[in-house]
Amino acid sequence: MTEYQNTLNYIINKTQVEIVKIKSYLASNRIILIPLAQKMGGKTYYLQFLIEALGQEYFATISAGDLIRDIKKKLQNPIEKNAYILKLKTQFLAGVDNKDEAVSQIAHSDSSTLVPDEIIFTLLENEIRQTPLNKSFILDGIPRTIRQISYIKRLEEHIKCPIFLFYFDTSYEVLDIRANSRRICPVCKTDYNLISMPTRNLIMEGNEVVMLCDKCQNTKLIKKSGDEGKDQILKARQKYEDLIYHIKETLKEELVIIKTCIPCNDYNGPKEEVNKAFTYQNKNGQVTAQSLLQKVATQAGHVYPLSPEFIVTFMLKEIASSL
Repeated sequence: MTEYQNTLNYIINKTQVEIVKIKSYLASNRIILIPLAQKMGGKTYYLQFLIEALGQEYFATISAGDLIRDIKKKLQNPIEKNAYILKLKTQFLAGVDNKDEAVSQIAHSDSSTLVPDEIIFTLLENEIRQTPLNKSFILDGIPRTIRQISYIKRLEEHIKCPIFLFYFDTSYEVLDIRANSRRICPVCKTDYNLISMPTRNLIMEGNEVVMLCDKCQNTKLIKKSGDEGKDQILKARQKYEDLIYHIKETLKEELVIIKTCIPCNDYNGPKEEVNKAFTYQNKNGQVTAQSLLQKVATQAGHVYPLSPEFIVTFMLKEIASSL
């Protein structure tokens, strides 16, 4: 049995009552999940387990960026363009005053010319409205700005279904370790992590552990990192902190803050609910990996990063208690 399946089984066993309650609700109702986290905060990973536990048939993910790109692609099709513009105006841009201008803004948008928030949320709202009530949604990448927070409130009022905002609050030291430990296969592009998810085949090059891709046999993995420099990372983190501050002030009743790290001295729960970290031993050129509880030094002292087992269990209990 894989580590992923072990994690999923643990979550399901811990939340059997909650899962039955949530599934019963989702059979004829919808919820909307909005995950929030700093970069490397793990939100995609946590939601993957949550959806698996409840059933993939109940959920769809909507990304505002993907939605706009999909519309732009259809607007560029000369055969379908006119018919799609009519559909866009009558079905997806209901409530927008100047529909011609809205279509033009979508068609000519790019990284420097953004689509106005009102149009984005009108598109999202109508996308949700036109699906059956037993289909719930994960809204990805929203909100990105302080101004978009008010549109979240409007969406809640218009759609009239429970909205859960989960903020995964993670120590920056943990985020940095995750980022620095990322590895990727240059051939098949499979992601791995030196700390949390190593490959089966390991070799030493000098004093450095090198992973070989499980799929591509002897292909050496390379470091995976963004293009951001340290100043850009700090700026992005401060900007996101400001956004979270305003969300706390505006959507305090909807926002659920999950502290994903806990001081080591304060933790007395099961070891399954603490992240594992792999350490490596080299004996006569043979490299082996050993899994131990991850302990990270931060400015506030040593912490344990909590595992998906703890975080997703908490999320399921929180959702069930609110339905």
